[in-house]
Amino acid sequence: MIQKGAVQEVRQVWRKNSFCRDLPGLAGIGCPEILDYLEGKLGFERCLQNWYRNTRKYAKRQLTWFRKEPDVHWVLPYQVLEAKELIQDYLSS
Repeated sequence: MIQKGAVQEVRQVWRKNSFCRDLPGLAGIGCPEILDYLEGKLGFERCLQNWYRNTRKYAKRQLTWFRKEPDVHWVLPYQVLEAKELIQDYLSS
């Protein structure tokens, strides 16, 4: 995301909206950390470290939540036929 221009995108949205941090679009993954960097609260390397750490924590919370859901079926990316069958079964029920 960094290589694809995340910092520039956040900077553009932030400036366009009078440097307001409270926009819903600036609450997404990586945005608060980038804003801290843009505001000079931390350096770029620390921004990335915080971003990675917070993303891992978010992913862990998601996995914890999904594991508690009895109707979740885990499918690996290469299991296309299995995924298709699960979807068809779900839609037909």
